[in-house]
Amino acid sequence: MKKLFAILLAASMLFTVIPQGNASADTSQVAVKLVNYIGKNSSIDVKVTGNYRISETGSALNSGQTYTVKASSGVLSLYSGNQKLREFGAQFSMVPVTYGTSSTLTIQNGNSYTGTITFQAEGSIVTPVNKLPMEDYLKGVLPKEVSSAYPLESLKAQAVSARTHASRFTSAGKTMDDTTSYQVYGGYSS
Repeated sequence: MKKLFAILLAASMLFTVIPQGNASADTSQVAVKLVNYIGKNSSIDVKVTGNYRISETGSALNSGQTYTVKASSGVLSLYSGNQKLREFGAQFSMVPVTYGTSSTLTIQNGNSYTGTITFQAEGSIVTPVNKLPMEDYLKGVLPKEVSSAYPLESLKAQAVSARTHASRFTSAGKTMDDTTSYQVYGGYSS
């Protein structure tokens, strides 16, 4: 166990030197396709908390209200109850008026997400993509990847590793997903 701890500590010290050339990556935006807790559905319920708007139209979304996003033949529609509010093309975004933890979108899996959610139609499947700052992304990764009961140095090493791993994809402009293929991400409610 002491040997493993020494290796993790040495690795964390090594990685703390490397990111200085990548300092801008720490404040970059991360895009995460939400599939792990949602699955493949033709409709997704989204509860709005705080001030959000539809990016494409500027329309405000009501805080406390649950909307449904439905996909059919590559076209997305937004519903309030049974009433269709708007039909979009293959994607649209819900954007916070002011970014922060007081503005969240809770998706039918019960997880809440900060930042922008872009809904994409993949045929008749709705796929949400969460875009948010790196530091907030890491807050949703660490509790899913390691236990808070681990020693502090282990948590620090995991944070450095998670940031480095995510930076590799964001610097290339790629979208990750929230599964073990990249890093398990549970959103703000982690």
